[in-house]
Amino acid sequence: MIVGMSTPTSAPPSRVPWPPLLFVGSLAIGIGLHLVWPIPLWTGHKLWIAGIVVMLVALAITFWAHHELAAAHTTIRPDRASSALVTTGPFAWTRNPLYVTLIVLGVGVALLINDMWPLLATALLALGLNYIVIPNEERHLRERFPEQYAQYTRRVRRWL
Repeated sequence: MIVGMSTPTSAPPSRVPWPPLLFVGSLAIGIGLHLVWPIPLWTGHKLWIAGIVVMLVALAITFWAHHELAAAHTTIRPDRASSALVTTGPFAWTRNPLYVTLIVLGVGVALLINDMWPLLATALLALGLNYIVIPNEERHLRERFPEQYAQYTRRVRRWL
């Protein structure tokens, strides 16, 4: 369901697209540390298969979330004002499916290269999203869709 269609009048939650930058930064740190000082997760040789499966699941959910946002004619960009509150598809399970997929992708990379560093960098990414990015976006959505967003937050959790 798409609720609260409106014209974008309030300011976007951020002027910088932080989530992609945080993801790329955490991935670069994790892979960089792996190259300098690898810390294997597991001694088995099949961990990369799990990494690929996890990453494919994350990508499928990403495409699904993109489809729901496009169907609602609202932006996916965190530096643009939302014109609709999307509550369907993966947004019915989590208020932040795209951020969940960033975390899952980070875990997939850690499994793929069998290293602890990308996993630790992904944990830092999760903290940055939870304490820096998401509160700004939630403020924006509360201002744009006060009643609808309040109902949505009572029904659907921030993460999972």
